[in-house]
Amino acid sequence: MIRDCDYTFPSPYWDNISKSAKDLLARIFVEDPKERLTAEQILEHPWIVAEGNPTQHLEEVPKKIKEYSVR
Repeated sequence: MIRDCDYTFPSPYWDNISKSAKDLLARIFVEDPKERLTAEQILEHPWIVAEGNPTQHLEEVPKKIKEYSVR
């Protein structure tokens, strides 16, 4: 299922997760690498840059994504 990017956001586990966060995950979990978001596109996604987002928990995310991208 992972290799085929066959996933869902089942209730009740994902009920409190924003549509924007689910959108980001759906754009990352794409089988074809050409269709998948790049690290730069992830950093520009509204869920990462949105006002009101709990950024105190995400301060390290851009740095970690850039580090991962370099690998």
